[in-house]
Order: sequence, then structure tokens, then C-alpha cells
Amino acid sequence: GRKLSVGGVVKVLSVESCASGLPLEDQVRLRAIVGQTRQIVEFDGAGFVWLCFGDIIEYGGDFCVFPGEVALV
Repeated sequence: GRKLSVGGVVKVLSVESCASGLPLEDQVRLRAIVGQTRQIVEFDGAGFVWLCFGDIIEYGGDFCVFPGEVALV
């Protein structure tokens, strides 16, 4: 199958790995992205997938999720 790669477009399936423990306002903002598509910005040393809140990537990723929380589109 296809592998996740920087620049690839994914559907966000979950944000639970990064939302847990955050203030409620931040959790709501993250959970609103579930079901949307985003472009992969980078992978960090631990293997997390970094994505942006918006469609424009200006400086890097805004939040990260486990690879299993996204699906290639």
C-alpha cells in the first residue's frame, strides 16, 4: 500500500492523542478538524505526523497525531 509522506494529503480520523489534557477551547478547535483533509507538513523523531490547522503552511505544523489517526486520500 501507499505510505504516509511529507506533502501527502490525509483525512484526519482522530485527534485524541493530542487533544487529551488540553484546555477545553483547544480540544474543541482540534476536534473540529476531524473528518477534514490536511497536507502532511513533517514527521518528528518520534514518528508523529504534523499537520496545520489551515490549508496554508507558513512555518510548519501546528499539531501532531499518531499515524493511525489519519488516512491517505
